[in-house]
Amino acid sequence: MVDTIALEGRPIAPSVTEPPQPTPRNKLGAPKVLYIEGHSDLRDIIAQLLDLGSDYQIDVAGDGQEGVEKVKSWQPDLILMGLRLPVLNGYEAIRIIRSDPATSDIPIIVLSAWSSATHKQRALALGANEHLTPPVETERLLRRIDHHIRARQH
Repeated sequence: MVDTIALEGRPIAPSVTEPPQPTPRNKLGAPKVLYIEGHSDLRDIIAQLLDLGSDYQIDVAGDGQEGVEKVKSWQPDLILMGLRLPVLNGYEAIRIIRSDPATSDIPIIVLSAWSSATHKQRALALGANEHLTPPVETERLLRRIDHHIRARQH
């Protein structure tokens, strides 16, 4: 099953897209968002939406282990992640990120079709700040990201 997200209120299906391009120079110094997602089509679509719809620097990881490594090396201002990740699932990635003093305060928004109360409670209990279930309107996602980045800065 592949997650979907809404663009301007309309759900869109993942499709083959070009991978996100490196962050342009005019975004250097902007807040950094790391998106960890195992489905490459979905990862590319969301990364492009974030890149085009915001001033964030965007980076991506394709599995939980790569995501944890990028969190440690890149120190993003926010992590957006799925739960069904190869190599290291999202729950375990959250646990590792929260257990490291260098990364423990980075906000984590889970974006996952795993939407049962049990899945949400488990992600939040492990330290996720929020759990969103697709489809999510792009503007709402950007507002939630902004909220958590601003809250961390204060």
